[in-house]
Amino acid sequence: MQHKKRPIYQLANYRTDLEKTQKQMASVIGVSESIYKLVESGNRTPSYNFIRKFHKAYPTFNLNIFFDEHVS
Repeated sequence: MQHKKRPIYQLANYRTDLEKTQKQMASVIGVSESIYKLVESGNRTPSYNFIRKFHKAYPTFNLNIFFDEHVS
């Protein structure tokens, strides 16, 4: 049985709270906009590199969301 991925709502909410676009978030993190969109939508598992870059850019963000059901 294939598990359907869900959007990472906390990530989208955090971005909205910062009043940033997906393109702006991707730029700050240092990833492509397409990769950022795929991770936020739940259509791509965030890589260790993505998580590391995200944490460097936003150290106060709770990274546990990446380890819930999105990272295998």
